[in-house]
Amino acid sequence: MRKWIFFPFLICCTLFQTQVLYSQDSNDTSFYQKAVSSAHANYMKTMGPNSWLYNGVVYERYWNTIAGHPFFLTDQFQMGNVYFEDGFYEGVPLQYDMHLDKLVSKTFSNDVNLQLVSEKIHSFTLGSHEFVRVLADSSQTSLIVSGFYERIYNGIYSVLVKRDNKIIRSLKTEERTERFMEYDDYYLLKDGIFHIIQNENNLLVLFANHKAEIRKFLRGSNIRFKKNPAATIVQTLKYYEQLKN
Repeated sequence: MRKWIFFPFLICCTLFQTQVLYSQDSNDTSFYQKAVSSAHANYMKTMGPNSWLYNGVVYERYWNTIAGHPFFLTDQFQMGNVYFEDGFYEGVPLQYDMHLDKLVSKTFSNDVNLQLVSEKIHSFTLGSHEFVRVLADSSQTSLIVSGFYERIYNGIYSVLVKRDNKIIRSLKTEERTERFMEYDDYYLLKDGIFHIIQNENNLLVLFANHKAEIRKFLRGSNIRFKKNPAATIVQTLKYYEQLKN
């Protein structure tokens, strides 16, 4: 049975006021970032374990008989940032379970691993990797499902990667072994619609008006989708944006 941990909630007025005072003027960016950082420090000092960040289900190990682990990059906790329902948190110990599509942290006292409430997370970062929560549009047919996606490019168009650590069972009856294997699906967000990119042709079709130039660019740059899908998609978009300019 899942165990839930709840703490009383208090409103962080300082952080809220800081966000309200944010100006779109680029000259205020540095001031804003410092203010948010200061507000967060005060918030954590005041709130501590009362923060809503530490609500969720106790995360229990489930892969004792499976080779490997379900986490992104490493099975060790990494320090990251989280945009949560009630604010922004820096320096939080995080693990991203790709198999369950869940973000894991520790309770404030560091004695329990906690599965954070996905619906309350806007985005999070692990090192230089940014993950955003995407909701499937129920009003239209879409291949995309609700969950966390790594955003690897954000220009005129965005590129998102759905990372999944599937459990693969051996075909050999005598072995009966299971292991984790990562599968990545690439999506390009164009004009409000997600398009899955499984090969170079999927990409070229979306930019048919510059198909010849893009193909020539890819060949000249020795970029191959099969070898590096992420680089192929990102470099194509950068080149396409140059053509438009």
